[in-house]
Amino acid sequence: MQSNKSSKTRVLVRSWKRIVAVTFDHTTFTAGLKHSWQTEALSQFYLALMECLIQLERKRSIWIPHIRNTMKCNEESVLIGHSSGAVAALRFAEEFRVKGIVLVAAYDNSLGDDGEQASGYFDGPFDWAKIKKNCGFIVQFAGAEDSLVPVEVQRRVRDALMPKVVYIEEPEGDHFFEPPFTNLIDQIEENCSK
Repeated sequence: MQSNKSSKTRVLVRSWKRIVAVTFDHTTFTAGLKHSWQTEALSQFYLALMECLIQLERKRSIWIPHIRNTMKCNEESVLIGHSSGAVAALRFAEEFRVKGIVLVAAYDNSLGDDGEQASGYFDGPFDWAKIKKNCGFIVQFAGAEDSLVPVEVQRRVRDALMPKVVYIEEPEGDHFFEPPFTNLIDQIEENCSK
């Protein structure tokens, strides 16, 4: 007998074409493999595309074309971004249509980090109206106890994405959520079944 979760997974796979996961682990850029919460949660979807970007520099001029051209993210993709990957998802959605974006630990400035400032992501303001227009849905997860991205910054991103964003703040969540990240799975399922 199959569990309800397994049945839901198969339905989800038929619901959309692809999920693209983009994250940055603060030493290496990866796609959903480094952190256990991502591996646990996203593997339940049997990702259509899982691309490692270990060799790429953390630069907008490299990541955005790579997400588009190599990872083949398009209007049928759900783009999941964690930390710098969330910033990449926001910048990608400024330029291209996607089925949706899921942001975890998102921020809108360099947070005083020289590497972030040099990345090109913060050379100009975000076009929040374009991001909202280009996304079928937007879900944002924030950790109230995030030790790297202050929750106030995450709330500012939420405010800029209102009223389109579904914002979920985990009261005890830090920068790296613990598995299983069932809220993420539930939100993707709910939004993709609409």
